Amino acid sequence: MNLSKQTLNKQEQKRDFQLQYDSLRNKSWDLNEDINTAKLNSERGELKEKQKIIHQKMDEVAKVLEQLDQEILGAAGVKELYSIVVYVSLEIINSAYQSSLSGVVSNDQELDVKEKLLRLAEIPRNPLPEFVSRIINDYRLVNQDGKIALLQWLKVRGLELIQFSPVEKHLLVKVKPAENDTLYLVETIFTEIQNPLSAEYEEKSDARYFKVDSNPLQEYSEFELREELPGILCNAIKACHDVHGVAKSDLMIECFLPIPLLDLPVNQWPVRQDGTGSKCGQLCKSVVIRIYDQNCAMLCDDALSDKQKYWQRLWSSPDIYCSQALEDFALIDGPKYLNRLNQQVVGCQFIAGGNQQQDFWEAFLEQGIPVALWLRQSSMDSSVTEGFINSLVAEDPISKLPEALTCHRGSGISGVEHLSLLWDNPFRTFPDESMYSKNTKVV
Repeated sequence: MNLSKQTLNKQEQKRDFQLQYDSLRNKSWDLNEDINTAKLNSERGELKEKQKIIHQKMDEVAKVLEQLDQEILGAAGVKELYSIVVYVSLEIINSAYQSSLSGVVSNDQELDVKEKLLRLAEIPRNPLPEFVSRIINDYRLVNQDGKIALLQWLKVRGLELIQFSPVEKHLLVKVKPAENDTLYLVETIFTEIQNPLSAEYEEKSDARYFKVDSNPLQEYSEFELREELPGILCNAIKACHDVHGVAKSDLMIECFLPIPLLDLPVNQWPVRQDGTGSKCGQLCKSVVIRIYDQNCAMLCDDALSDKQKYWQRLWSSPDIYCSQALEDFALIDGPKYLNRLNQQVVGCQFIAGGNQQQDFWEAFLEQGIPVALWLRQSSMDSSVTEGFINSLVAEDPISKLPEALTCHRGSGISGVEHLSLLWDNPFRTFPDESMYSKNTKVV
């Protein structure tokens, strides 16, 4: 929907009057300095009289600006829209607002909802229909009455709902062995992924990857890494916001970990640099684990076709419930194998045992299992049983499991914080350096 010529003229008038207002305000500020430095009372009185006249003109221009605002708001349907979106969460509004500005990081996050709508209405290409469509398409909007009202807002104006291919914002954190096998390196990459569940390889030319940290990679012992990695993740989350304008609630975190570090409670790490406050598993859109282990690379390669098969099954049946898609491995104290005859299964859920961890994960990798929900060995929370895990996610669609787990973590249910989720799309691997070295938008 393009704005009418009359509305565009009013927007032009508003810009002219805004320039007048800004000029008068600057003159008033200059007079303040002159008044403060004037030595004679007579001189100070003359300056104050001039400032009074300027303030009167400012009031007149402000009234014109307010009137133009009301006319623009009415012509663009913003008044009606505001009455609907005022009940939508600010996280959803801010996400739709930023995306509707063509992805440009704006400095006006402090604007209130009405001011944001007005700014969108003033843009000649009129991104308001896109803004409304993004709110309707947001998975976090569960108010059906709100969706119906927004759809009606579009319909009254002869507009159709815009369907967007999902674009997810991912923070990739990879822990890999250094040349000295006893030490580790950490890489952090920010990427925007089109169709994140896609069961097709993404063309490198279409990928957008950015290094989060431009400093040389540092080597860590396992002990040092366990101490430092929470801070590294916290800084990377902050950099995604500061550099790329990504809210925590829109950020999906993927941690590539070697087998010895799979017990790390990544979702329980705080997002604040002082180590306090809410955890990333509650505030970020999702936190998932991916396995990176060079010693098992050959096993992964051999099982790649199986992993692709399972993921294609997930891609083609995204609404299958977790109760059907995840096979129960019960208490694991050694290798266990998926029922390959079950055409709905894409992964498993289990409580990890500690006696044969390496053997279990090697057998796991041999099968090419891309999805697994498990209780970390390090916690062994007695309140978390096989029945608890089953009932927690049973009615969640398998394609929404990462986001659903975040919702469960935020609900305060005891034991959920000790669960880890493997979410290992074989068609979306960690990028090699040639895919992001040319991008310099780093901290």
